[in-house]
Parts: sequence; structure tokens; C-alpha cells
Amino acid sequence: MKSFFVQPDKQQAKGSAIMFIFSEVYGALELGINGLDKLIAFFGAIAFANVILLSYQLVENNNVPKSWETGTAMIAAVALGFGIFDTAYIGTDASINTDGIYLFILITIIGFNVVAEGVVSNIWRYMAITGSLGLFFFIGFDYFFDNLFFDNLPEWTFPIGLIFYISWLLGIGVGTYTAWNKREE
Repeated sequence: MKSFFVQPDKQQAKGSAIMFIFSEVYGALELGINGLDKLIAFFGAIAFANVILLSYQLVENNNVPKSWETGTAMIAAVALGFGIFDTAYIGTDASINTDGIYLFILITIIGFNVVAEGVVSNIWRYMAITGSLGLFFFIGFDYFFDNLFFDNLPEWTFPIGLIFYISWLLGIGVGTYTAWNKREE
């Protein structure tokens, strides 16, 4: 049991990347199994936060400021807190709008992938950046201007949003997994 809680960072990061992808795909399916939906979303929030938390180690030798070490811990804590908050409201309307937090996290994902050149394969970096920019546009427009943006979108825009989402998901999940997979301990 102890070995589960003290896994090496490489093993934690790869496992978290897999859980993150799984939880996002499961959540997108919207199966409506309330207890299971919340359980998987809860572990997905932890996995996403762990991916963020461990990301500094991947880029610490790419001329990033030392403040990134503390910054990634803070961003991971915020992502975890709001991920768990969102988990509590699955199937209901959240009492507060958390889009601003996710916009901030999208900006940090873009920043990380810009400096992760040579660490994360270009295909996954560009997918994470493109997906984050697309999601930033959709979520940001809704957050800053309309708050009903998604309700008024024509149906033909759904595949565009889906492409951004899949790009974001694979860019982060597979990018993290492969970057840690090739990292020497």
C-alpha cells in the first residue's frame, strides 16, 4: 500500500496522464451514472492537477524561471480545487461560474507547451496549444461577453469545438505521457 503513495514521479505522471484522458473521455460520453460519473471526475481532477504539478520537472532545464516550480504547484492546487468543485455539481447547475479559472489554466497550458520545446514532442505541443487557444476562444467569449454563447451557437460549430477539445485532451494527455516516457530517471 505504501508503494502506491510514494511512486516515482515518472510513474505518477504517466498514470495521471492516462487517468486524465480516461476521465475526460468518460465525462464526454455523459452516461449519467451519477455515483460513477462523480467518482471518475474526482479522480480525473486529481490526475489533471498531478499532470500540472509534475510538469515543471519536464521543463526545468529549458531556461524557465525558478518561480515556475512554485507556480505550477499553485496552478495545480487551483485546478484540483475547482475540478473537485465542478465534480460536486455534475448533473446540476454550478452556483458559480468557474470559467475564469479554466481560462487561466488554458493560458498556463499554452505557456508550458511553448517552453516545452525539445521535451514534449512537437505534435503533442501543437495540439495542446491549438486546442487550448480554441477552447480559450469559446470559453472566453462566453465568459467575457455573453454568458449564453454556447446556448446560441449553431449546430455546425459543434464539430469545431470537438476538434479543439480532442486536440487539447490528446496534447496534454499523450504529450505528458510520452514526455515522461522518454525522460531518464
